[in-house]
Amino acid sequence: MPCFLFIFLGARYVERLRHNTHQRRADRVTAAVVGVIASLALYFAQQMLFATTEMETYGPLHLHVPDLASVNVLALVITTAALS
Repeated sequence: MPCFLFIFLGARYVERLRHNTHQRRADRVTAAVVGVIASLALYFAQQMLFATTEMETYGPLHLHVPDLASVNVLALVITTAALS
């Protein structure tokens, strides 16, 4: 909830900051936030679409690989309808 409040309350000041040199540095933060949101979206999609996952380790990487036999068909149908 607080993040939405920041957006709604601060939206009118964004145009004023467009030409500010200090604000241009914040673009890196924006890219990082987009990455975090994408990561969470994939995590939640995996948790909703598959009942079980297995932890796979590839060197320093630890990945949750879904068990394809545990797919939630209803969630998959709803996801497909929402994406089309």
